[in-house]
Amino acid sequence: MATAKNGESKIVKFKKLTLAKQYDDLEAAWISELEAGGVTLEDCLVVVGILAKHKQSSVAETLAWYFLTVWGENQGSEAALAAARQLATFVSGGPTIRSETAELYRKALPDLAEVETLLEMTVLREQTPFADALAHMDTLVGLPGGTFVRDCNVSDPGRVLRVDVERKLLIVMLNGQERRYEGQSLGRLEPLSQDEYRALMAFDRDRLEAIAKDNPEQLALMILKEFGPTLRFSDMKDHVTEILGEQTWSSWWSDAKIRLYQSLMIDMPFSTQPSFELRARPISQMALIRQRFESAGALDEQCAMILEYGRALSAGAESHADALKFLADELTRRMKSGEVSYTKLAALAVRAELGRYADEPFPQPPVGLAEVIAGENDLSQMMTPATNEEVARCALTYARGELGGNWKPFFADVLPGCSTVVCRWLAEELIAAEDGHRLAVAAETVVAWPDRYPRATLWLWKEVTSGKPPEFLSRMDGATILNAVLAAAAIIKRDPPFKDAEYTTRVAQQIRSGLSAGRCKAVERILEKTVPERVQCLRESVKRNPGLSEVLRNDLLRVFHNAHPNLFTENVPAWESDEIYTTASALAKTQEKFANLVNVEILANAKSIGEAAARGDLSENAEFTAALEERDRLTERATRMREDLAKAKIIEPGSVSTDRVTIGTKVRAEDLQTHRVETFVFLGPWDSDPNQRIFSYQAPLSLAFMGKTLRQTIEFTAQDRSLRSWKVVEILPAV
Repeated sequence: MATAKNGESKIVKFKKLTLAKQYDDLEAAWISELEAGGVTLEDCLVVVGILAKHKQSSVAETLAWYFLTVWGENQGSEAALAAARQLATFVSGGPTIRSETAELYRKALPDLAEVETLLEMTVLREQTPFADALAHMDTLVGLPGGTFVRDCNVSDPGRVLRVDVERKLLIVMLNGQERRYEGQSLGRLEPLSQDEYRALMAFDRDRLEAIAKDNPEQLALMILKEFGPTLRFSDMKDHVTEILGEQTWSSWWSDAKIRLYQSLMIDMPFSTQPSFELRARPISQMALIRQRFESAGALDEQCAMILEYGRALSAGAESHADALKFLADELTRRMKSGEVSYTKLAALAVRAELGRYADEPFPQPPVGLAEVIAGENDLSQMMTPATNEEVARCALTYARGELGGNWKPFFADVLPGCSTVVCRWLAEELIAAEDGHRLAVAAETVVAWPDRYPRATLWLWKEVTSGKPPEFLSRMDGATILNAVLAAAAIIKRDPPFKDAEYTTRVAQQIRSGLSAGRCKAVERILEKTVPERVQCLRESVKRNPGLSEVLRNDLLRVFHNAHPNLFTENVPAWESDEIYTTASALAKTQEKFANLVNVEILANAKSIGEAAARGDLSENAEFTAALEERDRLTERATRMREDLAKAKIIEPGSVSTDRVTIGTKVRAEDLQTHRVETFVFLGPWDSDPNQRIFSYQAPLSLAFMGKTLRQTIEFTAQDRSLRSWKVVEILPAV
């Protein structure tokens, strides 16, 4: 307590003398306390700070000089320099304190040959503010020849060449030129790591090449720090080949792949062309495996991650018993849970694959293949949940090994629910086993239920259009499979068969790509061999198919016309067709109304029915009866709107012919009774706005105008039986 009290009274004394401007007494008291060892660095900062605040820089500098002199003698030059750096913010740096500080640097840096030159460039350079001078000195001390640096005004790195002793300059190589730094310009420089990628590229390619060969992980880290934190495979390859050359990439990558996969700082999947991501901090191998597994998502992705891990182990990656046990336990847990049959089969297969890398065998799984198969009511649907081809093939390969001679009927039974790639593999296995009959039966099942097996339907389409159709398809023609593909496209749009929405979208896109391949040439070849009656039916399937894009639908219809031009020579006027023509904006508004009807009004009605039913006797419940009637009305309206929307066809801008009145035209016509010229715009029923002279082409008046040319007369009997007549004077596009 006495020390604190004495300290407090000492500071108070210094403050009083300062405020009283008794600077001689302050200096004497300061020296006395310094000699007694009673002044700390904190005391000095407080007192010098007060003097600086009162603009007594000369006194502040004198006290600071006294302090540094004594502090250097008692605490050493390094401690005194540290104090000088803090005091520099309060003092301007006159000759005395600069000289004292320079002496401290000489003592602290006895082995630095260029210390005098550096001091003259910084600390002893009175034009430079004292605090900046010390900072510059510290920077120069850390920049010996060969050091990489960055000028804050220049993007490219530089390299320190030397100190020009005569002219007191620092020479830096920057952008292929020698640049000179002195005074305040020294503050723009900051040292870079000796492993800085761009600096090595510019000044030491040999060292960078040695790092690339000896330590691929270090090179990848350097590249990610410079260009990351994430990089695509192609980008990483470009950077490495820039150093080593294209011809050495394959050998470098075969060695680097294992090292990077096991890196604690780089996240990289073990795949053919992986991406790379720099982690914020290192991670243990066990934590890495757990993180990869838990972030994989669904079972298929988790199993794919485990198979990826197995490939890395096969390639030489170090295995970890705790990681293997964790993954095996997770797969065992999935077998015990109430999962679907495919989940249990995949878990069984991947667990068996993982066991190849364990030092000791895993315990027996809780279920066997026979139990899994017995629990599946429909083997044709067993593989439907599979979204990863590698995992599906692993599961089926495991089943084949467990089933012995009974694998062929199992393969044929599960084929309809498989993906296109897996179907092709199963077919190859069955053909190799000379079991084409079972394969043909499986194909017939797929064609009969394309809504259940859309992926297998696409496989059949690729088989039948790939050149010479395989023998197992000899009992069905291309038109049958085309019809199945169109049905699959429609059902995916209306009622997706997969729980994963993203996967459903991918399968739908694959079907559309299969149909559009080669500008629909495969479709055209099949249509050329198809009888006219079936071509007509297929064309109708195309016209009403919600699973086709507008572009693909038009392309397919063009193919139908090219393949059978005689079938479609009849030119039915657009206003007499079954389509409902509309502008894009009117279609969007109608779709919004339909969505509101289905998602708001019908749901609200269902809630009203439930609330009314809860009130008791339904036979006497007027609210319940009214709600049911409203339900019927809404349902009928929704059905009608759904059918109309399915027929919608957008009036494309620029596509409207003006040689005669048609949908999408703007007509100026002279009333033959009044001789006034009136304007009529003929658009779709959802565009109609009579107040704006926009009429639905389906209206009786509009139909009277349809097909008329310039100067032709239109006669129309109105509802009041009056006869009106117009003559067309101008036809313009309305969209």
